[in-house]
Amino acid sequence: IPVGDGPVAIAIDPSGDFVYIANERSNDVSVINTSNNMVIANISTGMLADGVAVSPSGLLVYGSNGSSDSVSVIDAMTNIVVTTIPVGLSPSGIAVNPAGNFLYVANVNGSTVSVIDTASNNVVSSIQVGDDPIGVAIHKQQNFVYVANAGSGTLSVIDGNSNTVITEIPVGVSP
Repeated sequence: IPVGDGPVAIAIDPSGDFVYIANERSNDVSVINTSNNMVIANISTGMLADGVAVSPSGLLVYGSNGSSDSVSVIDAMTNIVVTTIPVGLSPSGIAVNPAGNFLYVANVNGSTVSVIDTASNNVVSSIQVGDDPIGVAIHKQQNFVYVANAGSGTLSVIDGNSNTVITEIPVGVSP
C-alpha cells in the first residue's frame, strides 16, 4: 500500500477499520481503510511526523512532529487536524493511556516525556527520563508507562498515577 514519504510509525484504531501511518519526510499521516487496503486521506501535520497513536474511543488520532516540537490532534471522523499542542524538543514516540485521558510523548532532545491532558489538550507535566527517549508503551492493567531511552540504554518506568519515574532499567545499547 503506497503511503507518504518515509513511513516510520503505525497505529490501528480500536475497531480495526483504519490504520494510521506517520510519514516523517512528507510531514503527514496516511489513513488506510482496512476493508479495501486503500489510502483514504493524507493529513498534513507538523514537520517530521515521527509518531502516531489512536485514542481508545477511536475518535482522535495524535501525531508527534519531531521538527515542530508539537503534537497534532486529528479528528478521526473528518481526518482534519483540530489543534496543535506544543511539547518538548523533538517529540517522537507517543502513546495514549487506556482511559484515554492522558497522552505521553517522548521528547528526544531534552530527555523528557510530556504528559498531555486530552480533555484540555494542555501539557500537565514534564517528566525527566534517560537520554534520548524515543519509544513509549503503556501497560493497560497497571498503568505503567515504559519509555525506551536510546542514548542511555535504559528503560524508564513511570507510574501513570503519579507521573513519576519509579525505576530505570538498563537494557543495552540504543533501545
